[in-house]
Amino acid sequence: MLSPDYLDRCADETLGMSDELSTSLAAAVGISLVSLENLNSEKAISKAAAQLQEESLRRYGSFRTPLDAALQDAFYAAGKEDIRAENARLRQHDMRRITRLTPRMKELLENAYQDASGDLLNLTRTTVSTSQSLFVEAANRAFLQVKSGSASYTDALTEAVKSAARQGTTVLYDAAGPTQLDVAMRRAVLTGVNQAAASVTLAYADEVECDYVETTAHAGARPTHVLWQGQVFCISGRDTGYRKFAEATGYGKVDGLCGVNCRHNFYMFWPGISVPVYTQEQLQAYTAASIPWQGQMLTEAEARAMQRAREVRIRESKRTLAVLDAAAQSTNDAALKAALQAEFAKEARLLDRRQASLQEFCAATKRRMDTARTQVHAITAPDGRIISFDRALARKAADVV
Repeated sequence: MLSPDYLDRCADETLGMSDELSTSLAAAVGISLVSLENLNSEKAISKAAAQLQEESLRRYGSFRTPLDAALQDAFYAAGKEDIRAENARLRQHDMRRITRLTPRMKELLENAYQDASGDLLNLTRTTVSTSQSLFVEAANRAFLQVKSGSASYTDALTEAVKSAARQGTTVLYDAAGPTQLDVAMRRAVLTGVNQAAASVTLAYADEVECDYVETTAHAGARPTHVLWQGQVFCISGRDTGYRKFAEATGYGKVDGLCGVNCRHNFYMFWPGISVPVYTQEQLQAYTAASIPWQGQMLTEAEARAMQRAREVRIRESKRTLAVLDAAAQSTNDAALKAALQAEFAKEARLLDRRQASLQEFCAATKRRMDTARTQVHAITAPDGRIISFDRALARKAADVV
């Protein structure tokens, strides 16, 4: 079993890495734009696009290995945490326990990790072509603005860099359409880790001949998941006194238990021996509108969505600052450099307001600030850990506020 809190944080390190790649590629687009020698030359734009492709591939290549290592660590850590949590319950009942991952469990984790690795490889590969397309579109738009007289060369390029920074890197993640790389990667890691741990729990249940599970529960669950969270089910369906596990919860389906972006998991359970983790009062409290905000009462789902929206805007500002700074440092055109620095100062003030809005919201609603969700352009330590937002850039932004 993995707790909802564990699942909420399991993708933090890979998220930091995806931020690093996303910001790096967006910065490469910005640098390519201000380095254009001839904005109205199709040949010059094509040449710069080809050079950008090479640079993007280089940056992507340096990113791939540490991401894969972090992903593998996340899956095996989840497997061990799952065993630890199940053993804690088994110990309470003095039942037989498995002290380490069995060969079957290791196989399940390895297969799940390989699947997730392939998914993330596809996601990150698209960022290279996305960067090139973003550059060409921005360069052509700037050219049309200058040609039509609607903007000066300096203003057109400044706007192009800002636009590239705002858009960042997107991927076609599903039928819903494009989404930011960091969001798609976090979703993929959380889902993969959750499904891997679930398969380990079922393998453990089979090993100790347990035919029942209790699902976890958390505030802010989607309405369809509220119907079965915190309840006990029979895995095989042989005991008609309990609903059949997969049938009742949608386990194995995209929108069911352990499906895409789901933070529910499940424990082994023994009727007549195990004590349910959740009371009916707790389950009801999870769906209640009990969080005060500006004269209204919010549910956890509503408060979570409002906090996430503020975090997304902060990440956007930080990415924009990194791209504007990289572009300003790369150009020798004094007017363009001054314009980019002016935009940097504006964005820094916007970031300050956005951070204040998040802090105010979290203080008023008594919610925890999640720094991993507002961190962009992370620093990688020698041992591979993601430390924090680039401090030099953060200081530069703070100096102009």
